[in-house]
Amino acid sequence: MSTWETDVFESLYAVSSRNGLTRPSAVRGNGFRLINMGELFAHDRIGDMEMERVLLNDRELANMLVEEGDLLFARQSLVLSGAGKCSMVTYAGEPTTFESHIIRVRLDKKVADPNFYFYYFRSPYSGMTSIVTQGVQAGIRASDLARLRIKRPPVEEQRRIASILSAYDDLIENNRKRIGLLERAARLIYKEWFVRLRFPGHAGVKIKNGLPTGWERKPSDQVMDIGSGGTPRTHKPEYWDGDVPFFTPKDVTDSIYAWETERTVTEEGVKNCNTRIYPKDTV
Repeated sequence: MSTWETDVFESLYAVSSRNGLTRPSAVRGNGFRLINMGELFAHDRIGDMEMERVLLNDRELANMLVEEGDLLFARQSLVLSGAGKCSMVTYAGEPTTFESHIIRVRLDKKVADPNFYFYYFRSPYSGMTSIVTQGVQAGIRASDLARLRIKRPPVEEQRRIASILSAYDDLIENNRKRIGLLERAARLIYKEWFVRLRFPGHAGVKIKNGLPTGWERKPSDQVMDIGSGGTPRTHKPEYWDGDVPFFTPKDVTDSIYAWETERTVTEEGVKNCNTRIYPKDTV
């Protein structure tokens, strides 16, 4: 990597970068797909998925759509680690635009492979932290992103590296899908055994007051430890971006398990708010 040439990021642009559209919630609901910060933070690759819709005029249709391979960067984030977060558009089968807190970068594919730079900006070598400003929210400016000095290997080498990394990502995604199928099977078994009460051997068990013989009802606090959470003060940077996953409603997915969280806190942050460390398999 040290032998690669360096250049400013905008030297790879096919067109100038753009900030997205501002649309009040009152006018959303119909029209064309709109990529919000929610999609950006939830998905590294933004493809064919449900999202909000907005109406666009002819000028916006000409200039404010995304294409496959476009890189999208978060202009703002509540936490330092989220500023400049990069996702890549993988589907543009219908007109899709993006909102104002997102920067769109379209690379010249003759000299830059979008997949390579998608991985590049997920790495600690991108230099993104050097252009992040910290105020009420952390953020980056499109002008600073354009001037950011980046590594520029030959495009053939970019493609080889990206193909290797993509193969690993595809394997991970396939495993996630398999896990999803197993989780679905577990939910169906649970429903069959504990809702319909058709568990193994149920034919020889009597049901009384809606319960099989030998079962009993108890208050929940007699069979589980119920705890609450808390949020460290957001204006204390020493409480954030640590090694402790910080679970919020944004991290709820269709999966039974939480594989990762959008935000993290430090041990000091945990000690200074009304929460605690919860063990594996906590619900």
